[in-house]
Amino acid sequence: MAGLQASVRSLALPGVAPCEVNRRLNDMLHQSTSASRYATLFFGLYDPQDRSLHYSNAGHFPPIHIGAHGTSRTCRRADLPIGLMPSSLYGEGRRELGLGDLLALYTDGVVETPNAGGEEFGSARLVEILTRHQDASLADMLARVIEAVDGWSGGGPPHDDVTLVLARTR
Repeated sequence: MAGLQASVRSLALPGVAPCEVNRRLNDMLHQSTSASRYATLFFGLYDPQDRSLHYSNAGHFPPIHIGAHGTSRTCRRADLPIGLMPSSLYGEGRRELGLGDLLALYTDGVVETPNAGGEEFGSARLVEILTRHQDASLADMLARVIEAVDGWSGGGPPHDDVTLVLARTR
């Protein structure tokens, strides 16, 4: 992951479209690792002037968008994970966000955390917590989600990494 993060930083230059960043990352990862190594990645560029998000989704869960008009799975299109196939092409989308809107990006470790009976935490529970606490600070919302996921799992060791990134437009 550290190598992938460094690659993103080196390829995400001004003027390079998100779909091109994902294409270049795909080729780099495919050439430098074994065929069994790949990653999902949602890459987005936010423009604060018009509150728009330009994005390319390489096999990642679509972010959750909570705004004045309700909750949606923004950025639904998801192409192949990066590193999986050589010369893959990636699509790009654009989403307008309203003042105060919340965008939640998360890994499978959040929604796929099982309880003692094997039932996953699920995206519906994540949406419910985010919606219920949408007026709270981002730090408080993050703490509430992590607390809920931990409680759901019974406090046992996590089965996967739990990553949640929250952003609110201004």
